[in-house]
Amino acid sequence: MNRRPGVLTFIWRNFLDSFNRERFQRTFVGSDEEGNKYYELIKSKRIVNRHNEHYRGFVPGNTSSQLPPPEWLTWLRGIRKSPPTPEEVLANRQASEEIAEKVEKLERDRMNEIPDNTKKMPYMEATSDDFDSQPRGFPRYVEYDKQQSGMS
Repeated sequence: MNRRPGVLTFIWRNFLDSFNRERFQRTFVGSDEEGNKYYELIKSKRIVNRHNEHYRGFVPGNTSSQLPPPEWLTWLRGIRKSPPTPEEVLANRQASEEIAEKVEKLERDRMNEIPDNTKKMPYMEATSDDFDSQPRGFPRYVEYDKQQSGMS
């Protein structure tokens, strides 16, 4: 009959395993176009897991960006279960480029419309010329006065 190891043996082995770098099994999952490499770290079988814990991490490439692409970031944070495919990353990048182009076009159209809108605004002047000493009078529209004088 085989005896199970005692509690002290279990604690001693876990203590010794904590110094070992190979307590996690590192599995390569994928890489992106920036050179980042993504791994899934699984605890060794000697360490008892309360849950089926999988840790995720990445080794940054030789780029200046601090964060990985959004698809990989959601995988790293555990929001999604499976890592993104290259086709999915490419489709999301194309969609974001299309949105950026549409935003630029709308901004250009908006900038072109501003002078037209200012020309359409009616000119308004106050009835009193001295703004500091007198309260402001009722506004007077010059275009409206011209139309009224032409009608009578």
